Amino acid sequence: MQLEFQEHILFSKKSLRRTPHNPTAAVSCQGHFNDTLLATTCPLMREKLIGIRSRRMSPFIQLVRLLRAPWHDRLNLISSAFVLLKTSIYYRHVCAHVGRGSRIYKPLLLSNPRFVTIGERTLIRPGARIEAIVLDEKSHPAVIIGSNVNIEQNLHLVCSSRIAIGDNVSIAPNCCLLDTSHPYRDVEDPRKIGDRLNTEPTPIQIGENTLIGFGVVILPNVSIGKHCVIGANSTVRRDVPDYCVVAGNPATIILRYDLEHKIWK
Repeated sequence: MQLEFQEHILFSKKSLRRTPHNPTAAVSCQGHFNDTLLATTCPLMREKLIGIRSRRMSPFIQLVRLLRAPWHDRLNLISSAFVLLKTSIYYRHVCAHVGRGSRIYKPLLLSNPRFVTIGERTLIRPGARIEAIVLDEKSHPAVIIGSNVNIEQNLHLVCSSRIAIGDNVSIAPNCCLLDTSHPYRDVEDPRKIGDRLNTEPTPIQIGENTLIGFGVVILPNVSIGKHCVIGANSTVRRDVPDYCVVAGNPATIILRYDLEHKIWK
């Protein structure tokens, strides 16, 4: 299906190139071709063609569509534009780096943002607690969030060494990522257990194009591979290889993709 779609597009481009001295005919040919293709192709191809058309819309047409949209949709678009502006003006200056097109909604807590790096077109929903803890002035924490990442509401992220989230990762609501722990073995330590923090580096790594389900807890010193799915309410205590589906407490492998035979099993 993808190949057929590409062939149709190549055909339309070639048709346009064959009439370089007649722009009117070229426009007519393109419009007739696209209308015919929209009427005869499958829904997937139709959506792609409509997407191509919409990307070429002028700002004026986009404004008209906004004004014609229902009030609720208008308010959502205005709110999203405000968040984008605030991210560009404020968070881009307080964080180590924030890429173009990223949006950070109001967090519950953002501690030491100078150690937080965010890629392009990344979305962080409201209620996130992103806490970078400095335990030693010689070794700083690093929170690295890639590009095109969506993090839904109420993320709980505490980093004392390094937490790296790859590109195209999706994190569902109410997830928890902790790369530190509270030592409890010394019963004579006068500090309460909640105030004690492990000083050894125990980083967390999440590979690209991975989906973290609702309510997942990822514990210190865990590496999750690329193209993985972590089931809802799972607790990840050990490394997860590439191309795996895991679930449970503790999380165990349910499915794994066989690269040789091109199947999940």
